[in-house]
Amino acid sequence: MGLTLVTAPSVEPITAAEAKTHLRVTHSSDDTYIASLIIAAREYVENYLGRALVQQTWDLKLDEWPSFPFEMPKPLLSSVTSIKYYGTDDTEYTWAATNYVVDTD
Repeated sequence: MGLTLVTAPSVEPITAAEAKTHLRVTHSSDDTYIASLIIAAREYVENYLGRALVQQTWDLKLDEWPSFPFEMPKPLLSSVTSIKYYGTDDTEYTWAATNYVVDTD
């Protein structure tokens, strides 16, 4: 199984300004450092919890067809773009969205 990040989050759970207020930092010389700490903290928590905290796009590749019901890694799931598979003829097919249900709850 391979899980690959396709689109990184466009926002973080908190802004640098919110972090600076919490830390009581009034200067801007550490802004880049504080922003990198926010990213590192989010990534650590996401890895620890096994779920995404903010919207991002992932690509999941499996070596074999999964058993059902199948739980996607990194919940909460907001949508599925497509399910693709290779047939016995080594041709890639897209499974019709009418063949599966996406539970975003």
